[in-house]
Amino acid sequence: MRRFSLASSSRTSVVIGVCFATYLLVHGINLIPSGYNIDDWGHAAEGSDWGVLGRWGLEVFYRHGLGLSFSVTLQIAIAFLSFLAISFLLVETYCDTWSKSKKNLAVGAIFLVGTSHPYWLDSNNFSTAIGAYPFAAALGVLAFYLPVAARRSRITLSVGACVLGGGLFGAALAIYQPAGLFGLVMAGAVLFKPEMRSAGHFFKVACLILVTIAVGLVLYRLQSQYYFILHPEKVPNELLSFAGVSLFLQKASQLFSLYFYSLSAGQFAAWTPAYDWAMKLLVVALALATLCLVKVLVGNKRYWEAARACVAVGACAVLPILGGWLFIEPDFPIRSLSLIAFPVVFLIFVVLHETKSPAAVEDKIFAAALIVSGTVFAVGLMMSSVGWTKQQRSYERDLAVAYAVSGALAAYPPGLEIRLAGSRSYNDLVPIASVGQSIYENYWAKIFIFWELFRLSVQPVETSPVACQAAPKPGSIVRVDNVVYVCLEAFQDAS
Repeated sequence: MRRFSLASSSRTSVVIGVCFATYLLVHGINLIPSGYNIDDWGHAAEGSDWGVLGRWGLEVFYRHGLGLSFSVTLQIAIAFLSFLAISFLLVETYCDTWSKSKKNLAVGAIFLVGTSHPYWLDSNNFSTAIGAYPFAAALGVLAFYLPVAARRSRITLSVGACVLGGGLFGAALAIYQPAGLFGLVMAGAVLFKPEMRSAGHFFKVACLILVTIAVGLVLYRLQSQYYFILHPEKVPNELLSFAGVSLFLQKASQLFSLYFYSLSAGQFAAWTPAYDWAMKLLVVALALATLCLVKVLVGNKRYWEAARACVAVGACAVLPILGGWLFIEPDFPIRSLSLIAFPVVFLIFVVLHETKSPAAVEDKIFAAALIVSGTVFAVGLMMSSVGWTKQQRSYERDLAVAYAVSGALAAYPPGLEIRLAGSRSYNDLVPIASVGQSIYENYWAKIFIFWELFRLSVQPVETSPVACQAAPKPGSIVRVDNVVYVCLEAFQDAS
């Protein structure tokens, strides 16, 4: 009997329970007290305008799915189920000969490491994205699961799978383009399959994947055009523009440096440098697993398969994450790379599965992969705790200023114009991206927080005409004729 032999149903329940508990620990329990970020105040006050970004699906998700409410608890459940579905689909499709117990452990490792990457701090900090982005990623994975699963079926069934998959791919892109593109990891990993030795099989699978991509992109573009027909007053955002040849080549030259910078948490490494080393350990594990597979294939004189495995590792790890950034004209924010750790952990287990080592050796390597994954998760958990603490403190400070200013303004007669002078930041929190950033750094957020909380109409300006202290200190609110200046930072006398 193999070493991993617990009852499959019991082990599956345990893995799901551990994944759920840790997701709540890493993100769930922190999302509600973390409060609103700079975008949230605008969405709460006036809704959204994602259609101009080509994200009409996100607008449908927020307006009709959530009823213009953030519904954080519901979105946490959607995110958890989406991540779990992604992890199960990847493992069940590509590690098909493993025991159920091993599959469950691989699912747990992919889920835990993937969801603990620090970029999820920035992504989850946008209350409309908590469930939407993971849901889009799950749709993308399912979109390419269908043609991959139908690769051995009759041509009519295969074409139907492509059309249905293309529809799901288009819907995923319409929610959030980078998350929808993540589904390509499912398409790329099929290159590991031994059947790809046959030119006929390879050509058929390549055609199925390309047809799925083409159908999805066509549907996405048609849907976007239809949106602008319904809303002729709106202008498409540059996110709907493809990169030209020169820009594409420029981005291609930066592809791997950006990838590895992001994989090791980029700017967030300033909080916990250990995460950089943990991710390097994960990359080394993937490299060693790939070398083991290449050695086996070369030893059996299967040179084409060895080359194909190396290409598959690079394509599956990089293109599903940075493909959108590479082909679209503008840059994407770091939250668009939140899924970056999922393919790396997934590929470690896929490569290990395809190596076909003796049972005793495979079990030892498998255990080592779990240890590496656990190390990365532990460091990611620590960094997430640091990040959410910073965000909560920033939100509490913002609210304290807003309530103090509102109380002080009650002493002034109604009808006066209120101007917010300057901005403020919390450098002691070392804000990164949107995490720990004061909403008073953003023009529109300053307007919306006072309107949403107190129905106060305010006008942000750069400076105050007279000297004043930074709110909420005494002397931070000054009146000049019929205008009341609320100073968010200290100003000296303009004269």
